[in-house]
Amino acid sequence: MNCVVDTVRYREDIIFLWHESFGDNREYIEFFLDNCEDKLCLGYIGKNGLASMLFLLNGSVNGCSCKYIYAACTSKGFRGQGLMGGLIEYSKQICSDNNFDFIFL
Repeated sequence: MNCVVDTVRYREDIIFLWHESFGDNREYIEFFLDNCEDKLCLGYIGKNGLASMLFLLNGSVNGCSCKYIYAACTSKGFRGQGLMGGLIEYSKQICSDNNFDFIFL
């Protein structure tokens, strides 16, 4: 199920998935989670927890409002199933519904 992910409730899942995908250390990931304002985490949550996620960060380019896709990743066991494609489509819909000019990665 694609949804907005509660970064407090799913904090450990986010840290695990981020580390698995990018190798960043826990301190770096926690710094982002604790200090990045106006972030929106979208994810695919299956019966065993968070399987895929991305963050949407606010931005502005040449006076246009935008969202930047950051830390997009899928757990090794779930890759190749279209989960990230679904999250990107969900992101595009959220941006359209909220009148952002564009979204980029």
